[in-house]
Amino acid sequence: MKRTILIALIAFSAVLIQSCGEDETIPTDAQASFEMKAVTGTTGSTSGRVANTGYTFTEVFAGVTEIELETLEEDLEEEENGEDENEEVEFEGNFVINLLTGTSDPDFGLSELHAGVYQEVEVEFDNILEGDKTLIVNFNFTPEGATEPTFVEFSTAEEFELEIENEAGFVLDGGTVNAILVTLDLDVLFSSIDFSSLVADEDGVIRINENSNSDLMQEIVEKLEVALEAEDEDDEDEEESDDD
Repeated sequence: MKRTILIALIAFSAVLIQSCGEDETIPTDAQASFEMKAVTGTTGSTSGRVANTGYTFTEVFAGVTEIELETLEEDLEEEENGEDENEEVEFEGNFVINLLTGTSDPDFGLSELHAGVYQEVEVEFDNILEGDKTLIVNFNFTPEGATEPTFVEFSTAEEFELEIENEAGFVLDGGTVNAILVTLDLDVLFSSIDFSSLVADEDGVIRINENSNSDLMQEIVEKLEVALEAEDEDDEDEEESDDD
């Protein structure tokens, strides 16, 4: 299956959360943890996440096989000489991530790497979910004028790699655990799409995948290309305070 490398700008956000060490002598090794979860403008308590559009998400899963952190030097070398197959991968395995809860099976655990400034986080998505899927998003929405919600099942088997870049870089301190959080903004991913214009199957479900509404499936996948930004913990805390 053709691989696509997506450099996104809005819907995903990578957040580096750092804990400060008190020892002035900083070791050369740092530790990193990894978490991924979905976000929306409104968070539901028992029924998933509610988007600003009114969609209520019930399931959001992603299949991830590799997470790699790169320094600026590694990134530039890769641009000049191509990807190094022997380059160290910080997290590797078949991770099934529940983006509504932010949990992974198995857990990512901790990875040791050199302390320093890292330019980007590369996340490799593969079709390891049930039904050989890479990304699954299910939600309810109520068409205008209707009284009952319609269920939408979005999925794709396409494999892709997201490069989460930060011009300022991610500073990983030695002797500390640096938590990296990647968030999928569902409001942005499904913005400007008129689901009420789609025809449901006989069971009343609208399906968007390689076999049904495939053009729209590709449109949503391509939104990932303009759906990534990096911010630090302080910026996220300020945004949450503004929303309160």
